[in-house]
Amino acid sequence: MVATTEISADSAKGGEVRLRILTVARETFFRHGFRSVTMDELAERMGMSKKTLYVHFRSKRELLDAVIERKFGELERRLADEADRAGDFGARLAAFLESVAVAVGELTPAFVRDVARSGPDLRERLLARRQAVLGGALERLLAAGRQAGRVRTDLPQDLLVEILLGTLNTVAVPETVIRRGIPPIDMLTGILRVFLHGVLVPDAVPNSTEPCP
Repeated sequence: MVATTEISADSAKGGEVRLRILTVARETFFRHGFRSVTMDELAERMGMSKKTLYVHFRSKRELLDAVIERKFGELERRLADEADRAGDFGARLAAFLESVAVAVGELTPAFVRDVARSGPDLRERLLARRQAVLGGALERLLAAGRQAGRVRTDLPQDLLVEILLGTLNTVAVPETVIRRGIPPIDMLTGILRVFLHGVLVPDAVPNSTEPCP
């Protein structure tokens, strides 16, 4: 029993250390980019040895992948909850847009530039994960909107989702964000606003989705 208790305590401590690493790395990577940040610098920020850091993550790329997956996992759960919850559709739509804005707002131009410079592997992985998360949430949200009589029904729902995802994958990509100098949050939420004005019946568009001047 004592040995089992000790193992459980060690596992909990290891989980706390891993979470702390992910938290600090997330803040650092998203704010300053990740190409110029070293594992030595991350270890120093956390006041731990590089050896301890490598016990949990064997490389910076492994740590970056874990940070990205954690972020998308959080967003996926939040959007699913908002799409499936009961209540006024307009409020659910506003909450959906707010969650997307908060998630994208964490990404700075420095992070986007590093993604663009890192080759196709990371870029395609990020876009595919974004498509899966937003696509699934939008399907549920649009279905709820149709049931409430707030979303137009003259076009197939899956086509509406494909239109939005196709636009995101063409316009809201690192190269375009950098070239146009538009903050990632403005790029993505702007596209969502234009899309929603097209799919909602006129009185269903919340104030937060008014077109940008």
